[in-house]
Amino acid sequence: DMKLDRRPVTLPGKKASLPREAPAIGAIGVGSYASKFLLPYLGNTALRGVASGRGHSATAAGKRFGFAFAGDPDQVIADDQTDTVIIATRHDLHADLTVRALQAGKAVFVEKPLCLTIDELRDIDNAAGDDCFLHVGFNRRFAPATRLVKDFIGNAGPMMITCRINAGPLHGHWLQDIAQGGGRIIGEGCHFIDLLRHLAASPIVRVSSTAVNKPGVSAIESEDAAIDLAFENGSAGSIVYTGSGSKAMTKERYELFAGGRCAVLDDFSAVELYSGDKKIKRMRRDTGQQEQMRAFVNGLATGTAPIPYPELIEVTLATLAAIESLTRSAPVDMAEMWRLLEGGE
Repeated sequence: DMKLDRRPVTLPGKKASLPREAPAIGAIGVGSYASKFLLPYLGNTALRGVASGRGHSATAAGKRFGFAFAGDPDQVIADDQTDTVIIATRHDLHADLTVRALQAGKAVFVEKPLCLTIDELRDIDNAAGDDCFLHVGFNRRFAPATRLVKDFIGNAGPMMITCRINAGPLHGHWLQDIAQGGGRIIGEGCHFIDLLRHLAASPIVRVSSTAVNKPGVSAIESEDAAIDLAFENGSAGSIVYTGSGSKAMTKERYELFAGGRCAVLDDFSAVELYSGDKKIKRMRRDTGQQEQMRAFVNGLATGTAPIPYPELIEVTLATLAAIESLTRSAPVDMAEMWRLLEGGE
């Protein structure tokens, strides 16, 4: 076995001097997403170990971003100088690596989805102590456009939210491989469930979904689904997610209605606000990645994660409930999902 004699490769590391209390971060998975949206925004942190499926890409990324060594995931997690681990691998590895990093007492940033099954979610929940620090890469709630809309609607009462995701076709992508990616609803749909949870500012109580019927396509493989969410505070949300459209149309559009106000969030590049009149604000398309990383690093300093832990578990449960609802052709109560999580059947 090649792995037995693999010693970590020492890299030049960062030259800049850091304050002693700066977080020390290790990274597992340094593909194009992590290299573009996560690692460039780590600011004033010490970068320790880096690992990837292909050793040479870890070494290259390590040199580029200033990590201290390149090794395997075990070495990154075991490093005693590391207090925080970022996980941005393919989806099927998220749960196992998250569990191992939490058990090693590290703060964890894991890309979405947190996991692919309720058993994996239970393992994570069991590994998370009362003082664990966990963040899942739900960047959209950190976007400037999201903040604008949320501030405008305020506490105007229960809201009606619609969300249309023109995700575009994928052909032979690993996300569609159920074992590796979990399918598009789990792998990507969780983003939109999280954003609606954030906008409604209330727990999800029921999930009901309907898929476009395609011969030979199971619920978990569906790329075209309508997902309805009922919230504790009376709000209602509806997500239309489709992979059957044209890329010529924008990807995402959200509409909110509450207390005589309407807001439209169009692809994170324009916001329309309606009360007495109509205001339009245009901006550079920004889905919140940079702001998310800033919130994450600040959270490490204060010891408080950017999204409350129960909300991360809830959004993941609701995503699994969306698939469960497709399988049963019936609505699913979140109370049942919470019981399944605790009971383990």
